[in-house]
Amino acid sequence: MLFLRRMHLPVEGALRYTYKVSLEKGQSVISRNLLSLIVFGAVVAGAFSYVQAAPPTPAETSCDPVYYDTLESRAWLEAQREITQNQNLISKPDSVLRYSCFDKLADDFASATGSMFSGGADVSVAQDTADSFVQTNFSDLHNKALGGRSSNVNSALDGSCDAMQKVWEQSQCMNFADNPDTDAFFTIQEYVDNAASDKRFEASCPEVSGWSDESDALLPENTAWEEDLVTSFLPEFVTDDDCDASLQVATGVTVVPSGGDDPYEAKVCVKSGCVYAPSGQCHAPCEPGTEWDGSACSAPS
Repeated sequence: MLFLRRMHLPVEGALRYTYKVSLEKGQSVISRNLLSLIVFGAVVAGAFSYVQAAPPTPAETSCDPVYYDTLESRAWLEAQREITQNQNLISKPDSVLRYSCFDKLADDFASATGSMFSGGADVSVAQDTADSFVQTNFSDLHNKALGGRSSNVNSALDGSCDAMQKVWEQSQCMNFADNPDTDAFFTIQEYVDNAASDKRFEASCPEVSGWSDESDALLPENTAWEEDLVTSFLPEFVTDDDCDASLQVATGVTVVPSGGDDPYEAKVCVKSGCVYAPSGQCHAPCEPGTEWDGSACSAPS
């Protein structure tokens, strides 16, 4: 026979219950706290199994291979452009023998020391050897100094001793664009459009394939994502317009003048050399002793 008898026991101000279960053979006392824990655990387990959704199917890869290929193509174009620019602008050094006037100095040596030897001083062998060395190792397709860019200095030994002075003057005036077909800082698109010549100065450089293919990989129809628009302020730096045509960029700062004038939003004039006025205009800096009156710089009243 099974029956329940409830007893009331105060515990720390709260009413706790203890159920005493009497069995035909033996007795067992079960704490209500233990029962509460069991019931709570069952409820939580049931609720968890109810709200837990089926796990999502994981992606095959965490990287979009097409996007990776696009990054790789862009990296190739950037690296190849840098390599080609370096080969265009950094020419092979000229011979030190050519700059130091070796052949003329050898003639002077033979003239000064000829009387010291019964057979004289024959330096022709040394001159021929030096000339052959320079011709073999430092002469290019144009037989000119400065990597073929010099207008009046041959790369071979010719007895003139002002080669270094001429080369120095010419190198200062070249300004990285002596030959407009090859010398300059070209964009990637300019290399792509003229990939056959590759804009390299020397014809000995082989044509590099890949400009068109790597460039095509970056076209919008070959990319499945939307590119972010880039706002360029380059026109603001190359235009000849006055300051009043300059683009204004808000700073988010509100200026409260101390003289009681109305507050205004501070902005920056993008065009170099222009300043922003509270009246909302960009203008050239005023001379000392003058200030902007809303239309021009004038002496303060």
